[in-house]
Amino acid sequence: MVHGPDKSLVASDLSELLQKIRARTPARILTGRAGAAYRTDVQLELREAHAAARDAVRGEMDLLSVFGDAFVRRWEG
Repeated sequence: MVHGPDKSLVASDLSELLQKIRARTPARILTGRAGAAYRTDVQLELREAHAAARDAVRGEMDLLSVFGDAFVRRWEG
């Protein structure tokens, strides 16, 4: 049987528990970042935006669907 989180812990107990855990490990536990690095959520948003921009630059544009037949015929050379 899977049990949910213990609702009996109050904020001060949780804070004390986290301090004890952090004192025993060099791992970054429940910290947003270390040093000058971006927070993880910001880093992921930047990577997503960069990927979308790369796709937009490298993708082909269908001139007929974007500008219409009359415009494309006008500028064909």
